[in-house]
Amino acid sequence: MYNLIEREDFWVLDIHNIVTGCRIGSGFDLQIFNGENPLLISMGGIFTLHRGDNAQSFHPEEYTTLGPSLSVIGKVVESAIAYKNGHLEVKFLDGSLLTAEPDPQYESWHIFGDTEPRMTIVCGIGGQLHIWY
Repeated sequence: MYNLIEREDFWVLDIHNIVTGCRIGSGFDLQIFNGENPLLISMGGIFTLHRGDNAQSFHPEEYTTLGPSLSVIGKVVESAIAYKNGHLEVKFLDGSLLTAEPDPQYESWHIFGDTEPRMTIVCGIGGQLHIWY
């Protein structure tokens, strides 16, 4: 089970688990699994991977450009921070950071935990967060 904590301007999801795979389709999905607590972080729009001073942006529908984003496989996710304005930060223990912004026309990202209690966080159109847990 993952711990979701509300703060004044954001929600923090403590994860401390490994990215076991990525799925590419209608979005770019991080699959996080430790044998007990599967978690999916899905990017539906443009996202940026920050590594040190280097930042590279990706669009999940531009499949041939996504290769470098697969470098997150095997990394440990420390936490996901969902800001109440729709900005998302996925922090890795090695200092890497994956970010996504809200979109005015579609849901730009979501997080889904498939253990009891189930949890879903969706960045709705324009950045409004919808949270069920």
